[in-house]
Amino acid sequence: MSATLDAPVWHKKHPDLASDRPMPPQMINGSIDYVCFQTNFNNYTTELRRFIEAIPKDKVQSSEEDTFNRETFAAHLTIMKMYFKELYEYPEFRQLLDGKPLEFLYMLVDLHDFTRYVINGEYPLDYTERVSDAVEQRIMTEMFGKEVAKDFIPYFHTFRWMIGEVEPPNPDTASNPEKIALILKLIDVVSKGSDGKLIDPDTIFNKGMSHDRWIDYQTEKKRFPLKAFARDKKHVRTIWEISADEYKKRDRDITNSGRYLTEKLTGVQFGNIYQRVREQTIELHLFNH
Repeated sequence: MSATLDAPVWHKKHPDLASDRPMPPQMINGSIDYVCFQTNFNNYTTELRRFIEAIPKDKVQSSEEDTFNRETFAAHLTIMKMYFKELYEYPEFRQLLDGKPLEFLYMLVDLHDFTRYVINGEYPLDYTERVSDAVEQRIMTEMFGKEVAKDFIPYFHTFRWMIGEVEPPNPDTASNPEKIALILKLIDVVSKGSDGKLIDPDTIFNKGMSHDRWIDYQTEKKRFPLKAFARDKKHVRTIWEISADEYKKRDRDITNSGRYLTEKLTGVQFGNIYQRVREQTIELHLFNH
């Protein structure tokens, strides 16, 4: 693993990248201009992708398989934004944003998997997810400053929910940012392709379907059981294991919490929203269908 940490894929160490860090967002009357941010951030990630793809594989990879697929990743982000655009049409959902525009949700989408730009490869699941949490916080702190970044953290779901280190919010008592985080989790899970079409949220957790196959793949790679740990007030650390079955159950339950929220806020079945998004993926030829 040390070879990976020393590799130049950590883009900020590279002196020749013109946009070596995202530009701070512009402000309008003391508020972040999310529309402008969206444009600047997209330009930044485009340059970042070009930089990463130009790095020789032997300089980046200590493993045999590079998991960064630009087309698949771009489709994932596009579909997530489609879902949020559909939800944004509902006034009850917009109330969760406290006046923030749709572009704020797009920012969450762009940042939630930012680690994909930073490390690639077949690494332990808990390693990549913990790095992902850290990178999200690091990049937001550099762009917005510590105080603003601290306010943004509750909008993101975290791997720590999945392994019981942190209990996920109760959808009925959660704060508005926590409700967005649960919905972001739902949308993250279902905004992928499987068998040449957009994943169906009604069947994703059924036996033999895409989530089952993903769990089987992770198990074959010996990534389960996962290690979880926590410290008490006396800084005594407790370590426990999370089995593949337990992980799947927590994943399903948290995803369903997000679905429950969307249906409560919009008054429509999430399957209806899925159908509208699916039609858009067909028009854009994102999958074979």
